[in-house]
Amino acid sequence: MVMIYLEGGGDESSLKTECRHAFHELFKRAGFANRMPKVVPKGRRGAAFDAFKTACRDAVVGLFVILLVDSETVPAGSDAWAHLKVQDGLDRPSNATGDQAQLMVVCMETWLVADTGAFAKYFGKDFNEKPLPTTDLEKRSKSDVYGAIGKATISAIPKGKYGKARDSFKLLSQIDPVKLRKSCAWADRFFEALNKYC
Repeated sequence: MVMIYLEGGGDESSLKTECRHAFHELFKRAGFANRMPKVVPKGRRGAAFDAFKTACRDAVVGLFVILLVDSETVPAGSDAWAHLKVQDGLDRPSNATGDQAQLMVVCMETWLVADTGAFAKYFGKDFNEKPLPTTDLEKRSKSDVYGAIGKATISAIPKGKYGKARDSFKLLSQIDPVKLRKSCAWADRFFEALNKYC
C-alpha cells in the first residue's frame, strides 16, 4: 500500500475531503483504480513532513510512504531531498529513499496548467487560454504561473477569476494525467514512483 502525505488541503475538513477526491480521480484516470494510493492532506508542508517522518520511523510492513509538496522554487537538480534541504532545511529521514520525496514543481497550479483543455471546459465562456504557458512549465516561477492563470480567467463566465480554495481541486480532478506527465518531468517521476510501489 502507498500512503501520500500531502502539503495542501487547508485546515477545513471539507477542503481536505475535496483534495482527497481530486487526487483519487486523477489516479483513477492514470490507471490506479485497482491499486489506489491513499492521500492524507496535512495542510502546511511542515505538518506533512512531520507526519511523513513519523510514518518512516514507525516503518509499517507493506506500507510505502511518500511526501508530496510544492517545490516553491525551480529545483537546481534532480534530487528532491537536496532541494528540500536547501529550500526548507528538511533533512531526509535516515531510512527514507529518494523515491519517497516527490515535488509538485513549482506548485500544484503548474500541474493544472498542463491541461489547458480542462481549464477551458471548467471556466467556460470568455476563458482566455492565451496567457497560459505551454512550454517549460516547471521552469516558471510561482508568481508567473499564478499571474498567467489570473489573466486567463479574469473574464470567465460564470466563475470569474481563479480562486485556489474554490477551484484548484475541482480542476485537479479533471486534468488529463497523460498531458500532465508529458508536460512536467517531476510529475512523471511521481507517477513512476506510484507505478513502482502501488
